[in-house]
Amino acid sequence: MAERFVQAHIRRLPLFEQLSPPQLGVVSGIVHVLRFEPGNLVFQEGQPTEGMAVFVSGRGILTRRAPNGVDESVGAVEAGQYVDEIALYTEGIEEASLRVVEPAVALIIPRVPFVQLLAAYPEIR
Repeated sequence: MAERFVQAHIRRLPLFEQLSPPQLGVVSGIVHVLRFEPGNLVFQEGQPTEGMAVFVSGRGILTRRAPNGVDESVGAVEAGQYVDEIALYTEGIEEASLRVVEPAVALIIPRVPFVQLLAAYPEIR
């Protein structure tokens, strides 16, 4: 059941929209389905990037720490939106924090398993 849930949501992403059902099945095998409560961090500014986050439901606020030490809102992520696609391909440092403000379900596609998957299944590229 979880695999169908994941496939239904990742097939909507431009990155995966051309994949066949079997290819979607392979990709869905590395995706983590996580639930977040208000106040939870999906990722934190200054930490290494780990992969892409796709919001299925809920809402989060992106913030950056200003020079005066105060967090400033720089954007929002809502159901159907995703962040950190570049983190699937390259290591980096998070430039903002993503804090959940409404109960959320997010799909996390981690970089290391994704890169390994592409090496094993080059046709998915």
